[in-house]
Amino acid sequence: MQMLDDFAQEDHRKAVKDVCEQQSFGGTWEVFDEAVVSCEDSVKTSEQIVKNGARALYISFNNPPISHATTSEWLDADQYWQAFVEKHMYHANYLNALAEDPESAEYIKGIEETTMKQDLALRLVLLSVTYSSWCIGTQYYDLYRGPLVEHMIFYLTKVGGDARTFPELMPHQWFAEIYNNRFEMYSILQRRRRALQESSLSREAHLDLAPAHMDAEGEQFYERLLSRESSMVELSAARLMGNFIFLNDAAIPIQTQSALLRVVQEHPNGKFYSLGDDVNCLFYIPAGGEVVDEEVCPLDAFNTYMDYMKLTGRRFNPGYNQVLSIFYRTLESRKPGLEGRWFQVKGERQADAFLRRLKADDPHRPVYEEYVAELKDRLANKKELSEAEVMPRILDVERKYRKECIDFDTLIMSMNEEISSEVKEKAPEYEELMTDGNEVDILLLLLPIDAFCVDGMTNMMVDGSIVAIDAETQQGLANQQELFSRMTDFETSKDKFIENVNNSKTGLDTKRH
Repeated sequence: MQMLDDFAQEDHRKAVKDVCEQQSFGGTWEVFDEAVVSCEDSVKTSEQIVKNGARALYISFNNPPISHATTSEWLDADQYWQAFVEKHMYHANYLNALAEDPESAEYIKGIEETTMKQDLALRLVLLSVTYSSWCIGTQYYDLYRGPLVEHMIFYLTKVGGDARTFPELMPHQWFAEIYNNRFEMYSILQRRRRALQESSLSREAHLDLAPAHMDAEGEQFYERLLSRESSMVELSAARLMGNFIFLNDAAIPIQTQSALLRVVQEHPNGKFYSLGDDVNCLFYIPAGGEVVDEEVCPLDAFNTYMDYMKLTGRRFNPGYNQVLSIFYRTLESRKPGLEGRWFQVKGERQADAFLRRLKADDPHRPVYEEYVAELKDRLANKKELSEAEVMPRILDVERKYRKECIDFDTLIMSMNEEISSEVKEKAPEYEELMTDGNEVDILLLLLPIDAFCVDGMTNMMVDGSIVAIDAETQQGLANQQELFSRMTDFETSKDKFIENVNNSKTGLDTKRH
């Protein structure tokens, strides 16, 4: 009964109302949660669409050339790439698509031929003006090594800087100057080639200072040319250092009577000095004092050297002469940016400027530092010569200088591998000229002899077709036996000569030991 009474006293309407309100409130949050989940799913779907679109745009922009399209990459992972390959590989009439059968010899052969053609097509595309216009400097120079060497040489000559500071893109005025220099060079080479080809009526003629086939032999040819020039510069600098002429701007070096006469005429009332009995050179200081601030103009020095070559009856190849002219003119162009100087600042010694420009990790730097220190010590302890002592000393210096020139030529011909290789290549031609049964020396040109061969050797030294001159006596050789004898003497003595040079000790060697 009590249970029934309690049930009858309950307010059923209020209880139903409360339950309805609770159900209505809970249902509202459930709908909200479902909406949030739906929005999050939509955002994820949108992000995936954006990623796929960005990936498609990137792939479309960076698609390789059609010649590089292959059916074996990314097909399972990327439907866009699969469609791209199918479009160009199976729906293009201009491509010969081979069935992928790795075990087929015909397939392998076809792939190799196709790869070669694709590589050639890619190179042709890269050579187009369109590609070169937007390709950045690092990519361009990585592909075209020839322009890299040309532009690097111009940059180092123009600014005197370091290769590590080579700009990614040089000013357009510099490119224009490079093109002008190239035009001047080729105009001379082409004029010589045309004259030679028309006079000989030959079908083909090659430019001087250039290989016959640029694509196949260009890199090796210019590598040998640069190596030869570098070797010549090093040997020339070593020769000047032997007499303390290199980087000596405190005095004017004199080794001949003609140089003595000219320096006295241009700078009268000066004094002569000697840096020691072991130095085969006299030094002249003008009356005004040392010549530190009188920096030598590169172009004037080159023109003076060319005048000397003409006066002595010698000349360079016109193309090589033009290369030197362009080089010294480029050096001269440094002056506007360096207050009228091209190598050293005002009041600075050439030796100090040279060491300042030389890299700290250069393997030859200890040699130059020791040389500069010894040069300064010799200049500080120089000995003045009287006028009566000058003429006997200059005669002895010139005699030794002439002998030194012959020894230097012998050294170059003995140690320079580039010259030796050129001579060995021409050895068969000279073997045919030696017709009297004598054994032929393959190093025929490695002599201090100027020989100009026209045709055959028998009886041609008599009628003047072949002229061989002894560089030491300046007398012509009478017959073939004398020439062969001198060749044999040179071959037997050159090894001993090289050994004596290599065994010579310098100040740095003394310190090391």
